[in-house]
Amino acid sequence: MADEEPISLIISFQNLPDPRVEGRCDHKLLDIIVIAVCAVLAGAETWVEVEQFGKARQVWLARLLELWDRYSTGAPPRLRQSTAQSRIIKRA
Repeated sequence: MADEEPISLIISFQNLPDPRVEGRCDHKLLDIIVIAVCAVLAGAETWVEVEQFGKARQVWLARLLELWDRYSTGAPPRLRQSTAQSRIIKRA
């Protein structure tokens, strides 16, 4: 087990189908998922805390993800995050 290569979070979710309406999404689903997972690992328990994490770590996250700065935070707003999450959960 010690000889195994670590699996990237991005690689783990890169092929997840996006159930959202194409053309109406400001952020890639993968970006939302990575921000949410990192935030939860850092202790976030709500979408508000996930959003706060994204804003506080914007510079670091921008090096890993393709964040679009439409909202001047770079981090997806919590409404869009929770909408994406609910659609993924419904399909699972």
